[in-house]
Amino acid sequence: MKTIVKVATILVFFSVSIMINLAEEAPNLSESEVATLIEGIKSENYGLMRSSIFIAGKYRVEEAVEALFEVLERESDPSNLVLVSLAIYRIGNLEAMMKVIETANNSENNHTKNILSAIAMNYLVENEIPFSLK
Repeated sequence: MKTIVKVATILVFFSVSIMINLAEEAPNLSESEVATLIEGIKSENYGLMRSSIFIAGKYRVEEAVEALFEVLERESDPSNLVLVSLAIYRIGNLEAMMKVIETANNSENNHTKNILSAIAMNYLVENEIPFSLK
């Protein structure tokens, strides 16, 4: 019985990885789809908000940057701050990344501060943007 469960689990993970690889190409989102995604980011529904943030980053939805700013300003949950920072990193907006750096500098949680700083540093290095450490 355990062998069947293990094989089934492996098949599910394999299927999911194939679907993820096939979905890498960004779809052309209509204005209403982008508006719905932004509303999802602003939602009080925790799951909807997190899913919308992930989708905005995955498909590099530039129009979602302002909504992501709002989440950075209001959010205190470290996992949400990291998720937003990763979405901004994927989108590649310099102004938004500066907001991530500001959030990292103002964070009282050292773990969150380190992760956000690492995301920002990686972005700055990859894009060859000059910076200095404080």
